[in-house]
Amino acid sequence: MIFRKKCSGDCGSCPGCGYRIRSRNEMPKSDPDDISRLRDYLSERYTARSFVQGICERPRVIEKHGLLGATENELCRICDRQYLTVSDEDIHRIAVALVERGDITYRGA
Repeated sequence: MIFRKKCSGDCGSCPGCGYRIRSRNEMPKSDPDDISRLRDYLSERYTARSFVQGICERPRVIEKHGLLGATENELCRICDRQYLTVSDEDIHRIAVALVERGDITYRGA
């Protein structure tokens, strides 16, 4: 997940700005059912090619994050909208499968 900070970053002394920084130790584990739901959601609406082409239509996002990063951001948004628990590591693996292999049927680790 990407979080923007409005403050100096000293969250220990912060009264609460609404942003939370998550350490690697706090990464949620993926729910296998949620990975299946995400796969089904993607395969019902897109092919791997159409999903990546949709991301490529936003050149500013590609310029800022690169194709892989933009794909990860879009997958995170989909997971957030669907209330799915998918770890950042699995989001990355799915993005690699979409971008590099053109595979929308990622089954998890």
